[in-house]
Amino acid sequence: MPVLTADIGHGVLEIPSGTHVDVVLLDARYRGKGTMQALSSVKREQPDAEIILISSPDNIALSMQGMREGASDDITVPFDIDDLVEKVREALTRKKTRSKTKSKHSILKRRNRGINK
Repeated sequence: MPVLTADIGHGVLEIPSGTHVDVVLLDARYRGKGTMQALSSVKREQPDAEIILISSPDNIALSMQGMREGASDDITVPFDIDDLVEKVREALTRKKTRSKTKSKHSILKRRNRGINK
């Protein structure tokens, strides 16, 4: 699985143009409101990406806000690397399932248009 690193500049996650992202690990520990701006930026630019927030135990409110605003999961530091790997696997499975569902929905929609003509 390819891995891309990107910086948050001015609250925007700077992902190179034309790059498709499946899972984003967004470090929410030190950025405060910048984290929510970055989360919004990712959801706007990569609407199908699964976002996992990395948070600290003393910032649960930010993590909860991130979940309300579109993050699909979170993990609190310190964490076991195996737990992170499992969360990424789960995120990829959710994304794959969602993509299959969208594809099937699109096929059914085209078929229905053909029937209704």
